[in-house]
Amino acid sequence: MNWYKEAKKWDQFEDFRDEFKWYQERGIGSSISEEELKKNWESSPITMIEPSELDAIGNTYTPEIQGENESERIKNFIEYATTESRDDVSENEWSQERQKDATNYLKKLIESFRSGNYPPVNIVFVPGFGSFIVGGRTRAAIAKTLNVPLKIKKLTINNEEKTLHEDAQKLFYDK
Repeated sequence: MNWYKEAKKWDQFEDFRDEFKWYQERGIGSSISEEELKKNWESSPITMIEPSELDAIGNTYTPEIQGENESERIKNFIEYATTESRDDVSENEWSQERQKDATNYLKKLIESFRSGNYPPVNIVFVPGFGSFIVGGRTRAAIAKTLNVPLKIKKLTINNEEKTLHEDAQKLFYDK
């Protein structure tokens, strides 16, 4: 499965930029031009993160992925991912594709993960506040489900305000 062809997205940066706009509207990197953002994104190397580290990221739902074995975790992942409400992001072609047959779509993504054929997850670190996933929450959940390391691009972006906008504060997982 070609991840971006399936999602009708061909450019990984465009995908990141589209999601990052939500954060910019809330003061995180709001003064960064698209050119600067692209340069930061392109210069961020692809590294790996262990699935155990994912639960500490602000807006992840990986803590919801539990189970004694992989089959149980896959079942729980699909159940959670098909019922999760994403009212914080506008519907796009990707989410529309997912809604057509969510279970089959998620199973395809799991298989793309097994083959290693998936783009890295974008993680933005905001000094003084923590990290957020900006494009790739489902991929992070799949890594946790399969208990495999996850490919990531980690960018450091400063918050121009002294506090985070209330919407951004809510991203941190309430443990």
